[in-house]
Amino acid sequence: MPKGLNIPETDIVNMKNRANPSFIWVPYNKGKTNGAVDVSSRGSGAYRKLSTFSHNKSYQIPVPGMEDIRADSVEGIWQGLKIFNGVPDFLMLRGKPKKRKGKPQGHLFGEYVLDYVDARKQIYVPAYAYHVINNALDPVKEDLEARVSTSGPVALFDVESNSTINDTSQPYSHAALLVRLLNFLEKSPLPPFNKKHFTYLHEQVDALLEHRSQLNSDELELCDDVITFAYLFSPDELTATFALRAMKDGNIDDKGRLKKYTPTAKTREPYLALRR
Repeated sequence: MPKGLNIPETDIVNMKNRANPSFIWVPYNKGKTNGAVDVSSRGSGAYRKLSTFSHNKSYQIPVPGMEDIRADSVEGIWQGLKIFNGVPDFLMLRGKPKKRKGKPQGHLFGEYVLDYVDARKQIYVPAYAYHVINNALDPVKEDLEARVSTSGPVALFDVESNSTINDTSQPYSHAALLVRLLNFLEKSPLPPFNKKHFTYLHEQVDALLEHRSQLNSDELELCDDVITFAYLFSPDELTATFALRAMKDGNIDDKGRLKKYTPTAKTREPYLALRR
């Protein structure tokens, strides 16, 4: 029977006990944001990995709507799926990302074209959640926990000043999305902030589904993106197994993503159980 998605024991107090959010967003203030953490490409050390421009061949980020295709960066996905003159640019999925200027006709999402807001929700959010959870969070998690434990809420910022995903007048701040994601994770029975030890995976699935039942609509949408995208397509087979079991037991809408998932020998049983 699979064991839970546990983390090594630490001396840091469980942040779940905090009444207020552990992470807050602050707008860009031309470098005058004292005490806040810069999570843009201008940030320091491992925090630069939290930038959407961070790129590496090892990241292998699934392209939303075409999850069998992988990309080197979140920004490469966002820019590459923009449609100009009727076509996207898949070359942007590889290598160092760069901005594509001008107003696109939309974003390609599988066989469909999405408007700006829907593209943010269906492309940008799941791709960034995948990158944070599978690539960027591990190197900074202990430092984040230490900051929260010693100084209280941690403020995060990037180079943008818009934290509202439906506001298309300005670029959307990925730091604002990161704050949403971190606050969800630290309240959930999921790594890396949960300190409760689960002996078996099904116990943790049950705990997650109970937690999920208490979320508001925005939190629920993010939770399901974590499970059906960041976890399902994780290179870690136990994490993917967790996603498959949670999707089955919680009857979670996979948003068509399961069709793009290729099971391994270790995930075939929960995959087939979900497909029945």
